[in-house]
Amino acid sequence: MDNTKEEIDLISILIGIKNGIAGFFKWVYNATLQNLFVVILFSLIGASIGFSVFSVKKPIFISELTISHIRFTNDQCFELINNLTKLNGNDKLLSEMLKMDISLIQKVKSITYLPLSARTNKLYTDSASYVFPFKVSAEVYDPSVLDSLQSKIMNYLESNEYGIKRKQIDKVGIQKYIDKLAKEINDVDSLKKIVNQSILHKNTGNGIMIDEPIDPVKITQKGVELFDTQLKLEKQLAINESFELMMGFNGGVQLTADLTLSIASGVLYGYLFSLIFIFLRRKKA
Repeated sequence: MDNTKEEIDLISILIGIKNGIAGFFKWVYNATLQNLFVVILFSLIGASIGFSVFSVKKPIFISELTISHIRFTNDQCFELINNLTKLNGNDKLLSEMLKMDISLIQKVKSITYLPLSARTNKLYTDSASYVFPFKVSAEVYDPSVLDSLQSKIMNYLESNEYGIKRKQIDKVGIQKYIDKLAKEINDVDSLKKIVNQSILHKNTGNGIMIDEPIDPVKITQKGVELFDTQLKLEKQLAINESFELMMGFNGGVQLTADLTLSIASGVLYGYLFSLIFIFLRRKKA
């Protein structure tokens, strides 16, 4: 019995809600027809405001940097860029942080960190030490500032004290290894000359025989291996920066609000305000 009563109460509530919604839309329909001039007037005012907002709003351009890195995890890179993000809107502090003229900083709306891709971020989201390229997104009011901003962001990242110390340590270590390889290559070249001068045919009975432990082919191979390792280390030394630009700002894509959308939004707001005006006027009457 109680269950039946509860079901009846629920049905009554649902019917009441349905009737309330139907009544509201019926009132809106009637109020619109009966006060068409007021509705049109408010809608036109709203459309004018929407157009005015669109006209005076600053255009925004967005562009992205793609940066590879060593010595830093992606979490650490996020913290470095996030320090800039926190200063969005604070032109003075951001200017000091990036060592960039404040007149240029005023043309920057925001700087944010982005993962290289959603897929990459999902794959490595549980890893605190992964090293993968990342992006820096910038929104600016004037795309001419992007070149300067790019240079200042790269300098800001590279001048981090944590990275500078480790870069110097790596530089010294790599240079020592290169010097050691150069000496070994010189020794191998000297040995190769001696072996080449000493190789004689077996029937002479003199010199170093080609089938004896010192094989000139293996000596040559060793020399090539050492030289290849030296080239790789010299390349590593030449690109020993902690951060390297993979893809720079591309000039910026404009993110201007759509004119039709701005006017339509103005008309909608105007219509809603007209209904409120009609309701208050009737209530007062």
